[in-house]
Amino acid sequence: MTPTSRRSPDDFSSVLRRARRGDERAWDTLYRWLAPDILGFLRGCRCPDPEDVLGDVFLDVARGIGGFKGDAPGLRAWTFTIARSRRVDAVRRLSRRHG
Repeated sequence: MTPTSRRSPDDFSSVLRRARRGDERAWDTLYRWLAPDILGFLRGCRCPDPEDVLGDVFLDVARGIGGFKGDAPGLRAWTFTIARSRRVDAVRRLSRRHG
């Protein structure tokens, strides 16, 4: 389930507000909403170590969530932007090792 499917904007706002305060259950909800699609994206573009990169993506989301302003589709887009950047980083690291 994604943040936009079968969820009201109030549900998303509540989860986002709680995540910003560090609520573990809210983070679990955000992870369940976003991680499967992000991991699929990383695997689909043949990212090295996609599970590790997924962890890095969510660390970046956790660090930046306080400054995020937007709705559920905006959070999804922002998270995918982070995932694309982390994928590029992972590919560069791999190419340096095998360079």
